[in-house]
Amino acid sequence: MSSAIVEVDCINTYYGTSHVLHDVSLTIAEGEIVALVGRNGAGKTTTIRSVMNLTPPKTGTVRLRGSEIQGLAPHEVRREGISWVPEDRRVFPNLTVEENIDLAANVERTDSIAEVYERFPRLDERRHQRAGTMSGGEQQMLAIARAVVGPPPDLLMLDEPSEGLAPQIVEDVVDAITELNEDGTTILLVEQNAEMALELADRAYVLETGRIVHEAPASDLLGDREVMESYLGVR
Repeated sequence: MSSAIVEVDCINTYYGTSHVLHDVSLTIAEGEIVALVGRNGAGKTTTIRSVMNLTPPKTGTVRLRGSEIQGLAPHEVRREGISWVPEDRRVFPNLTVEENIDLAANVERTDSIAEVYERFPRLDERRHQRAGTMSGGEQQMLAIARAVVGPPPDLLMLDEPSEGLAPQIVEDVVDAITELNEDGTTILLVEQNAEMALELADRAYVLETGRIVHEAPASDLLGDREVMESYLGVR
C-alpha cells in the first residue's frame, strides 16, 4: 500500500453530550478508493464532518500527509488539500452551472475549469442553466465538479453520492468516480449502498454505532455474507 495521505487516529466526536464516534481510526493511502459503510446512524457522515472539522473531534488526531489538521477551520482544511461533497449536494440553485463552478474556482483560477467541462460534458451543455432546475444526477455531477475544480485535492470525500438517484444515473456517477480515481484522485466514499461502494473500493471500513467493527479489502467484505447481513443489512 502507498504512503498514507490521511490518518484518523482514535477520534471521539460528540453532538452536545451525545457520544457519536468512539475511538475511530482509519488510514487512506494515495490513489486508493476507501469505502466507509454501515447502517443509517452508524456515524459515517459524522466521520467525514470530523475530518473536515465541521464537527471537531473532542479527542484524537487527524493528519494530512503527516501534519495535524484537526484545529483548522473547514475552509483551511480545503486549502490544505481535502475536498468534500456533502450528502445534500448544496449547489446554489439560483446560479447557473457556470457560476457555481466559477465560484468554487475563485480562490485560484486554473486550467482545471476547462478540464472539469471536459470531464463532465453534460455540465458543459448546461453551462447557462440554473442549477436548481437540473436533475438530481446532474446536480450531483455539479457538486463533484465544484469539489475538484481549482487546486487538485489530495483527498476527495463523497457523502452518499448515489442517494435518491435512478439506477442509470447511479451508473454515471460511478463512472465519474472511477475516472477521477484513475486520474489519480484519492477518494473516501461514504455510501448507504454498500454493494456499490464495495465494488468500487480498494479497501473498506464498517462502522457500527460509532465504532469501526471491520476493516478489510473491499472484495473480501463483499464476499462475507455474515458481515453484509449483520452490519449492512444486505441479503
